[in-house]
Amino acid sequence: AAKSDIALNAKSQDPENNIPAIIYWDQMEGLGFEETSFIVEKLIVENGINYIHGQPGKGKTLVSLNLAKSIAKGEHAFGSEKFKTKQTKVLIVDNDNDRYQNMKRVGAMDGLNTSKAAYYRDSSDFNIEDNEKVNKLFYFIKEHQFKVIIFDITRDIHRGQEDSSTDMSLLNSFFKRIISETKSTII
Repeated sequence: AAKSDIALNAKSQDPENNIPAIIYWDQMEGLGFEETSFIVEKLIVENGINYIHGQPGKGKTLVSLNLAKSIAKGEHAFGSEKFKTKQTKVLIVDNDNDRYQNMKRVGAMDGLNTSKAAYYRDSSDFNIEDNEKVNKLFYFIKEHQFKVIIFDITRDIHRGQEDSSTDMSLLNSFFKRIISETKSTII
């Protein structure tokens, strides 16, 4: 088939039938993709899964807290003009850190004293395999209309191995469910 036939064919594919499509790179522009929307310009994709990774003790929590503060207040992230944010409500789901220490960390960054940010911690540690805890979290996200959910840290919210694609697929499916049902962004 000619390249144009393939591109036209790709436009009309039915994803429910799981029919693969081949689209040549020079034809992608004409397919009318939506422009990527960001919560933090050029950094955090809106309604997507965004990972912050690194070795323990290297500052992932501080980066997450800075992002939470900047998004909740509608300030530039990291004090940089190139990281403009969309102001929205942020929920931090934290199984890893001491709340008092996090309060001190956020205070050192000029605080999070806003009604657009909240800290979530179940009476016992949150885990995606516990349907009751998942349902409580979903209720809370929907009830308070949080649009950015920060999980600190992912290794503590599931029983799987971080180097297992199967286990991480289950975690990503959980995140995709949140995005689908609440139109939220995951960090």
